[in-house]
Amino acid sequence: MNQNEENKTEVKIVSETTPNTISPIPPAQIAEPPVAEISPEPQAPISVEQITTIRPEPSISIPDSTATPSSYTVLLVEDDPFLSSLLKAKLQKAGITVNLATDGEQAVEILQSFYPNLILLDLILPKKSGFEVLESIQSNPQISGIPVIILSNLGQDSDVSKGKDLGAIEYFIKAKTSIDELVKKIEDFLKNKKQTI
Repeated sequence: MNQNEENKTEVKIVSETTPNTISPIPPAQIAEPPVAEISPEPQAPISVEQITTIRPEPSISIPDSTATPSSYTVLLVEDDPFLSSLLKAKLQKAGITVNLATDGEQAVEILQSFYPNLILLDLILPKKSGFEVLESIQSNPQISGIPVIILSNLGQDSDVSKGKDLGAIEYFIKAKTSIDELVKKIEDFLKNKKQTI
C-alpha cells in the first residue's frame, strides 16, 4: 500500500467516527425540572364586623342632637362692620346660616328672593331706615309673615312702640343686650318656632 492510500484510509476513518452534525436529543428525552404546585391557603370569609373595623372611619362628624339645625337662616341687617362680623360669627357657630345686608335698600332687595326664618334688623341704616324696611316687609304678603327682631341703639318708648306696631316681635337695645344673650334668644325663638310648625 502506498502512502496516498494510507492517507485516504485515515481520512475515511475520521469521517466515519466523527459526524459532521450533532443530532438533537429528542424532546421526550429532555427532563424538565419539576414545577412545585402552590395551592392557596384557605382563608376564612370576612364578616361584616371585620369590614367595618378595617374600613377607615369617615371624617364627617355627627352633629350634636342638641345643636341648632343648620337649616335655620337669618337675615342680619346691620351697617356696623364690627358688630355685624361678631354677630354673624356667633350665629354661624350656633349652626345658623346668616345672610348680611349693610343697608336698608339691600335688605329689601335680598328679601325679594331670600326668605329667612328670622330677620335681625337695625333701625339706623344708610339709604333706607329700619322702620322703612319694616313697612316694605308688611306691604309684601310674601314676606310679611317673616318674624323680625329689632336690635337698635334707639331706646325711646316711642321707637319701641313704633317698631312693634310695624310688626317686630322683639325689640332689643344694643347698650342693654349682650351678644351671647341675643344669640341665645334667637336660638330659643327658632327652636320654638320650629316646634309650632
